[in-house]
Amino acid sequence: MAAQSNSDVYPNSSLGRAVRILEAFDARNRTLSAKELVEITEIPLSSLYRQLNQMLVLGLLEKTQHHRYRKTAKLWALAASGSATQQLIELALPYMEELQKAVQQGVQLSILIDTVDVLFIERLRAPKAVMNIMGPGVRVPAKLTSSGLLLAALSDSATLEAVLAHDVGEHWLVASPPHRQPIHNPSLAELQETIAVARTTEICRVDSWLAVGVTGISAPIRDAEGSPVAALSLIIPTEERLLERITPALSVTSTALSRHLKTLSVRFPALSRFETSDQ
Repeated sequence: MAAQSNSDVYPNSSLGRAVRILEAFDARNRTLSAKELVEITEIPLSSLYRQLNQMLVLGLLEKTQHHRYRKTAKLWALAASGSATQQLIELALPYMEELQKAVQQGVQLSILIDTVDVLFIERLRAPKAVMNIMGPGVRVPAKLTSSGLLLAALSDSATLEAVLAHDVGEHWLVASPPHRQPIHNPSLAELQETIAVARTTEICRVDSWLAVGVTGISAPIRDAEGSPVAALSLIIPTEERLLERITPALSVTSTALSRHLKTLSVRFPALSRFETSDQ
């Protein structure tokens, strides 16, 4: 019997076309052109463009500088509401709140996504904290953040190599940085040095990478199997005395949360290899 095509499996409706488009993306095809989408989905070009425009408006897809399409973190947010990620957020929140009270700074929780990016899944603001563009649903290259580099440093060699090799030039954070202030795109030597320290200390610190005078500092969250499934982070002013006081508090909190997950026998195998194509 002949194999069914996409057009045979899904109804010829707006929803059916949207599903066919979303399923065209996978780990090897994170971005696709309209021509490639026509070939994969078998949707006529005129209908495809109408559908793509609707999905852009709804925030389900976004366009790159080279007029290619990719899925957005909004899909992750919709899928995560009843997932292991939501369970992690709920377990982490009490610890994040205690850390925020102790250091009077904003606290963030993030995971690796599609191997080379970091996705922020929760944030607690602080009244006098430095400005922070990261928040739930924001996705940025792992190699540009303390949390992403930390998780890459503690992951397998294939993940680390992919993060280091990732070309971030097209990402909005690099191509159109907030407030028109160029961010620091670290050299391979800088990345390797930062990763070496993170592996030794299980703390990752980057100074003035995303904003001058601002430091990102992260510690790992491990599940019951000891896998680093998330990062707990602070974005603070680059002041050595402040860092000397805050770093131990961050480390103690991440260790306590990891111990809590171990006590509850909580495992998050999906988070260690989270792919948007899985959702």
